[in-house]
Amino acid sequence: MGPPPPAHIEGVSAGGEPSQDGVDDRPAILEPPDLAGKVLDETSTAVASHLQAPRPLEVATGMMDKADTTAKAAHTIESTLKPVLEKLEVFCNVMDKVAEVHPYAKMAWTILKGVYTVVQNQLHRDQSILGLFAQMKSLYEIVYDLQKQLDDIANPGIKSPKELLQRISIQTLDCCFFVRSYGSLPFAKRMTKGIFSNVDKRITEYCAAFGSLKQEFYDKLHVNTHLVVSRVLQAVEGAGEKATLSDMPYKQGASLGDKSKQCLPGTRTGILDRMSMWANTDTSEDGKPVCANTGASEDGGSVRANTDASEDGGSVWANTDASEDGRSVWANADTGEDGPKSLFVLAGPAGTGKSAIAHSMTAHYRALRRLAASFGFKRGPKSDGLTMLFPTIAQDMADFDEDIRKALCAAVGDDKALRTTHDLERQLENFILKPLSNIVFSGPVLIVIDALDECGDSSDQEELAGLLARRAKDFPPNLRILITSRAEFIIEIFRGRDNVVIQDMGAVDSTLEDIRLYVRSRLIIEPLFNLPKIDEQCCEELAEASQGLFQWASVACAQIARRTPGLAPSDIYEELVGSARGVSRTNLLDKLYKDVLSRLFNIGNETAMDNAGNEAALDRFRSVLGMICYSFEPFSMDSLVAMCQSYCDAALVLPFLGSLLSGVTYNTSHDPVRPIHTSFRDFLLDPRRSDIFFVDSNDAHQRFTVASLRVMNKELVFNICELKSSWDRNDKVADLADRIKKHIPHHLSYSCRFWGHHLLTASSLDSQFVHPFNKFLSEKLLSWLEVMSLTTTMSFAIQIFDDLARLKSNHYFKTLEGISMDAVHDISNFLDMSQPAILDSAPHIYLSALPFVRPNSFVANKYLPKLQHTLRICNPSLADWPMWRILLPDRYSEVSDLVFTPFGTCVVATESGPYILDATSGSVIHEPPDGIDMSGGCGPVAICASEAGVQVVFAPKFGSHIHIWSPHTGYIRTVSPNSHGSILCLSFPDNTKLFAGSSNGDIYRIDLPTGEVTVLYHSNEPFSYVSFSSDGTLVAHGQTSGQAEVFDTTTHAYSADGQHICAYSRNAVHRWHLDTVVPGGHVDTVISTYISDDGRWIATRSWRVGTMMHLWDGATGKAIDPPPRMDGDTDLESIELASSMSPDAIFVASVCKFGTIRLWESSTDAWRTVWQFEEGGKKAAIEFSPDGRRFACGFGNELRVQDVETGEGKMTSMGDTNDDIRRVRFSPDGKNIAVPVWEEEKPYWQVINSDTLEDVLRVTSFPIAFSPDSTHLASREGSDIVVQQMNGTIVQRFTPPTRINALEFLPSTTGVYLATAWEDITVWDMTSTPTPVLRLPCFGYVISMACSRDGKRLVAGYHDGSVRVWDVSINSDNPAQRVVVDSPTPICFSTTPDHALPSSRFLMEHDPIASYQEDEYKTILEQRDTVNVNWGLREQDGWVTSPSRHRLLFWVPPDFRDRLLMPGQQLVLGVEPLELDVSQFVHGSDWAKCYQA
Repeated sequence: MGPPPPAHIEGVSAGGEPSQDGVDDRPAILEPPDLAGKVLDETSTAVASHLQAPRPLEVATGMMDKADTTAKAAHTIESTLKPVLEKLEVFCNVMDKVAEVHPYAKMAWTILKGVYTVVQNQLHRDQSILGLFAQMKSLYEIVYDLQKQLDDIANPGIKSPKELLQRISIQTLDCCFFVRSYGSLPFAKRMTKGIFSNVDKRITEYCAAFGSLKQEFYDKLHVNTHLVVSRVLQAVEGAGEKATLSDMPYKQGASLGDKSKQCLPGTRTGILDRMSMWANTDTSEDGKPVCANTGASEDGGSVRANTDASEDGGSVWANTDASEDGRSVWANADTGEDGPKSLFVLAGPAGTGKSAIAHSMTAHYRALRRLAASFGFKRGPKSDGLTMLFPTIAQDMADFDEDIRKALCAAVGDDKALRTTHDLERQLENFILKPLSNIVFSGPVLIVIDALDECGDSSDQEELAGLLARRAKDFPPNLRILITSRAEFIIEIFRGRDNVVIQDMGAVDSTLEDIRLYVRSRLIIEPLFNLPKIDEQCCEELAEASQGLFQWASVACAQIARRTPGLAPSDIYEELVGSARGVSRTNLLDKLYKDVLSRLFNIGNETAMDNAGNEAALDRFRSVLGMICYSFEPFSMDSLVAMCQSYCDAALVLPFLGSLLSGVTYNTSHDPVRPIHTSFRDFLLDPRRSDIFFVDSNDAHQRFTVASLRVMNKELVFNICELKSSWDRNDKVADLADRIKKHIPHHLSYSCRFWGHHLLTASSLDSQFVHPFNKFLSEKLLSWLEVMSLTTTMSFAIQIFDDLARLKSNHYFKTLEGISMDAVHDISNFLDMSQPAILDSAPHIYLSALPFVRPNSFVANKYLPKLQHTLRICNPSLADWPMWRILLPDRYSEVSDLVFTPFGTCVVATESGPYILDATSGSVIHEPPDGIDMSGGCGPVAICASEAGVQVVFAPKFGSHIHIWSPHTGYIRTVSPNSHGSILCLSFPDNTKLFAGSSNGDIYRIDLPTGEVTVLYHSNEPFSYVSFSSDGTLVAHGQTSGQAEVFDTTTHAYSADGQHICAYSRNAVHRWHLDTVVPGGHVDTVISTYISDDGRWIATRSWRVGTMMHLWDGATGKAIDPPPRMDGDTDLESIELASSMSPDAIFVASVCKFGTIRLWESSTDAWRTVWQFEEGGKKAAIEFSPDGRRFACGFGNELRVQDVETGEGKMTSMGDTNDDIRRVRFSPDGKNIAVPVWEEEKPYWQVINSDTLEDVLRVTSFPIAFSPDSTHLASREGSDIVVQQMNGTIVQRFTPPTRINALEFLPSTTGVYLATAWEDITVWDMTSTPTPVLRLPCFGYVISMACSRDGKRLVAGYHDGSVRVWDVSINSDNPAQRVVVDSPTPICFSTTPDHALPSSRFLMEHDPIASYQEDEYKTILEQRDTVNVNWGLREQDGWVTSPSRHRLLFWVPPDFRDRLLMPGQQLVLGVEPLELDVSQFVHGSDWAKCYQA
């Protein structure tokens, strides 16, 4: 029958190397039939033993007998239930006439009938189970044909495909799992829980699979039968099917099961048997074991089959752990009184083969399709495995089973913060336990976690082990988790837990025998080369010398088997065995590593002439191994050689370390280079163990930093991936992955991502760093950003420069001349400002980010001169760029307060406490003091300056303690007023007293020398502000209910010299010079806009009560001093409610809270009272007639129309008595007035005659607009725009693609035009069929509009307080100015036409419509070149795009957006419009012409 297959050696990979977690990601290819195929294995043994009955069939027969017993029991239940049901039916019929009894009788009969139906169905299923066993029995008639194959005299042996036989065994095993789970539930539970509602379908599928497998066997079909795997019996229905998991972190390359890392055939049979027995023991819903040993014979002996049968057919899976009677001592070893245990912890020291066993178990259960997930930790300087463990396992389980995916989506699908959390307990609860809580597994489902001791530092290990041990009891039945670890303290965490099995590798008796088999296989059976004088005795002595450490045996065999110049294999053997004598097991690996490396470098045998060469070789070794041990992700040998090229030739080192490192042979040069075993890495990093071979971390990080900079300086180029167009976002570049692979090799990608991390990790730097660092900043910065953008790692870039910017006082830069921290700060600010553009599109580093860089900054001076063809800011203002911006060390903290000191510093309150910054440079001088509980963050801060220095007083946001801190001494004193409220404000009148306002309504005075606390004042309301005069007298305080003006802008503070202002927003602090700060206009919604007849004046008013009308120059947009207030206007009762400007700008009318109407006349510059309502009110509205001779004022529910000159007027009441009139609107001819009113809580517009005040028309929709000739009125009705005559007849109706907030007709003599507004403004030609002819960009919600009398200018007031004046001359009376298809309007962001985009048609051509809504605008797109802006309320990414939004034109930073002059826009009131020259701007396929590298 031929020689037996090679022995399977446990603990060592098939390739001869001990397993190391996750070294190779290649899928395992199991040799059929697989060890997990117990049924097939037993069948093979039976055939070889003259057709003895296969044990699994005996087990199946036992199950069938059990099913028969269950059926008989059910028949007994049927005989009991049926008579009761019959009698209850008679009783129900009798009670039909008794109304009080009949409903209950009927209910009882219905329920019992349902129970009987369930019982009938269940009995039918039990018969189906018997049919399933009959089908299985039919399949296993193949044993007769297998016997014939063995008895073939000419060619004995099994000839049927092994892969088919393996699938037969796996299908049989899965079916047995299913039947076992089905039969294990008590009958009552099966009736009520509905777990087996689809059991008939599953049984049919099993029968079909068995029939197909039989046909495939006999007909030799070249098809693969679809195997039926029933892993989940019950799951959540329809939950979370559409949710996404794409943003959950996932650890690539962490899975196990590589064939080269599994145990070799014939080894570790005992421990693998035990683990399989533990995993396969079924658990019922109540936690009890069911059929504890499915794979056991009747006498309890192990039926673990033999995939590698010996010649006589006997199993080489000898049960080394069986007792004399053949019973397996493991049969129920892992099931306590409460059932099987969910966790199995395999413990042992380094080198004992734990990872090989983990890889083997992973491969076995993957073949069974019962491996839910596997994860191997890898020790390294940047281990993120701890927080990646549960997300990775969860996603693998989701791929493993669709029901689990749905349950996971239901648990986390709507919560992005939860999906991306780093909290281990929340991850385990929500990613694993919660999704599986409603999942019932049929048979075992395995998760393997290898090398838990390498998940991080000791605290990380303790956290993870403690969590798993504590929650082991909460894992669902039949879910099994195998864990390997070597740290003893970790094992102690698991010890004593009820749901945990612990197996010590030292207690596995077969280890030494397995090592003998392995050594014999490597040196005698399958050596790479002929090894003279290496015999069986040598193998025995090597095995003994290993002291049970597979790693020692592996390295020793590799050293002997490889060719070493000048040494015979027997010489190395003698040396290794000799050096191991007398060495303890603890030190054995260290001694071996020293011997191997000493031989490599000829240490101990060199002459004086060799010393220099050896030292150079050792330095090269330490350099290369430092990069292997301290890299943040593994390198292939090719990448490592490229990375080290500036220091040394790594190829002179790596090929000679094949016994210690993986991936260093030329046929594996693309595989990761790693220590084969963690023990070698530990040896190198401990100077006490490795001596001259010690790899120093600081040296390694220094070399990495400089090597990375040199790689980047050499290989980074402009447009590194040769992108063809600037229009596409990175994620829309179809072949981007291929371009990255081609142009950004791994060593360059690594250098770009991690140079900063190595720099910050190094404890010091030498002068070699200076030149490549400065060259990188000056020449390669933008190309580096390209790589970070394309590889979606911009967060690395931002973090690097944020961290570097904080190192101004660090010794790195103190001792290194030539390093400019100002450059680092400038780059940090540049990245913070432009990161959205860089993230979205690499070309826009040049086209968008660089043009907006601060003038005269480092980035501007170095790179702007190279920018030849891009946009240019025509009128830059220093107000657009802070003098400095500093991101605080607690990066994700928010700033809550800021105070300047007289000594050139400022105090910034954050969630961590107060920082003290240099007010000139922004550098951190003092961090928050230690030992202060700042839960909830820092609240108010105050400073007291004296000759002795500055004292900083601060209080936690939600605390009553006040802390007095002297930063120059570090001294802290705490004062605790007897308060149950929080401290809201602090103030120093002098350096002896401190005053504090509390949320409980107290004002405290604290005497600083004594600490005495006195309550000065008490109120029932909180104090939010306290202020003092210069002599320390309390002069003012503010309460939360008082009248205070709160602006929706960043909070600010002025410097001591009065020349600078600082502002904070979230976690950053900004500083400007006051000369650059330009006052703005409104700070909230603009509800009214007016433009004078001659266009010289514009008036606006916002929603805020007490805010006067703003007046603007219609030509420049600059603010004009508003009319002066009347005497007494400071009285709270005179707060202005509404105001209006006459069309000729001669008058301004105002109505105040007290009900007084006043009139201001420009000729006298004085106010006069013209009417007084009887009672005060809260809301009002006022507007002039188009001729300016009258005004209409609504106050409360009263409307007054009054003549300006004579004062005569009329009044009427409108709507409900309790409602206020908030708007009034004259028709253009002045004959009618529209007033919005309420009646029975329903709003409508009432149109009345302005002379008689009689009703004309009621319009039940908002908003409205009168046509220029006053004959029609437009309004919004639902989603439609309706135009009706003044008699109510509807003449037009159409549906715009967006909602409508405002309407305004545009005066014209050539047609009828209507402007509609929501987030953008669209002008419609209403002459016949409503057609859009102009669309203005979106800047947020438009609330109000007014058009000039000539119809050319439209003033729009926005929700955010901005006011913009648009050119709407599309309806010009001059035909030459009207838009035609052949002469599209230019795209211009300037008042100078020469600054227009020269290739606008290029942007528009073949630009697809974004959505069905955009179809309405095709006419505009065909006739007018235009753009979209994405910084409205919904889209705030800052992009200027093509109309479809598919093509990027350029990006605008947030600070520039509000004042950017857009195409078609004339003014932005209150600010100087930002103008751009885009006449030289290249984009699309021409974009690469922008930059001269």
